[in-house]
Amino acid sequence: RLVTWTKSKKLRRLIVALTDERLNADLRTMAAIGLGKTGAKEATSALCDVLTGHGSAHLRRQCAAALGRIEDPAGFDALLAAADDTEIIVRRPAISALGPRIDDSRAQILGPLLTDPERDIREAAYVAVGRSRITDKLGILIRGLADPDDNVRSIAAAQLGFLRDS
Repeated sequence: RLVTWTKSKKLRRLIVALTDERLNADLRTMAAIGLGKTGAKEATSALCDVLTGHGSAHLRRQCAAALGRIEDPAGFDALLAAADDTEIIVRRPAISALGPRIDDSRAQILGPLLTDPERDIREAAYVAVGRSRITDKLGILIRGLADPDDNVRSIAAAQLGFLRDS
């Protein structure tokens, strides 16, 4: 019981550090990383608020990555908004984190990302496909093998390998 209370207290401190705009961006970024490592769904709301706010791109990036580790469905809308962020360093982890939250009813979200002009975005989209619950992900990943960029094709091939292993 003492261990649970201590973990809860640490979690609250990390959430306070993340959301305290008086703190510098580096400390807030470290709090986001720490919250992601906890995997605690209680952090989802705070991470979503900061992700969709106007903090530094590095802070938003770590919030997206933390939400990806937590895998709480409540983070979907914030991750979807971040997938269209002006900064690629925010978009990439947000898109990857969407993967487990995407099923056939949401598969259309990935369409434009799979053909995005930015290689990094296409790579993240193929990672999301591999992590998704889309029934035709095999077909989508095979189409990724025809991408004009070697790195994107490698990502699609790696995701196909993960399918084989699962």
